[in-house]
Amino acid sequence: MAELIPFNGRARVVIDRFSPALEDGQLPVKRVLRDTVHVNAHAFADGHDKLLVQLKFRKHGDSSWTYHGMRELGNDEFAGSFVPGAIGLWEYTVEGQIDYFGSWQEGFVKKLDSGQDVEVELQIGAGLLDESAHRATGEDAAKSPPGSFFCAIRKETFSSACNWPAVMNCCI
Repeated sequence: MAELIPFNGRARVVIDRFSPALEDGQLPVKRVLRDTVHVNAHAFADGHDKLLVQLKFRKHGDSSWTYHGMRELGNDEFAGSFVPGAIGLWEYTVEGQIDYFGSWQEGFVKKLDSGQDVEVELQIGAGLLDESAHRATGEDAAKSPPGSFFCAIRKETFSSACNWPAVMNCCI
């Protein structure tokens, strides 16, 4: 049976199965060099938040993983793939986390489209972006220093004439 990661009480995303897997991962899945390995996973969380699910893979023995985002198929199913670049054993696994910004964005757009007041959502979104900019490092930090584009969604500059598609696209 596959080794389980200890539960720390804060993990909200559950990945209860993925394929291909033989004997719960105890046996290798065989492929021909340069064949695509298609991976499907069933992932869910409590509540209605959006999920970010990633496929991690590496050649056995390598220290670093390569990450590919998995696309949502609906009904808590996700799909991704990778192509092993060399002969030998390869390892892969699936990780998931809550997409806080995507969850906020989805709710914000629904409220905006229905004509509801979005003052609180603007403040929440600005806070999420500000937190993200503070965590950014290297090249990403230079692209979006804290406060660089947040004024566009803060309450004091909100107007009904704002170009919301442009604001939403700049944040992704």
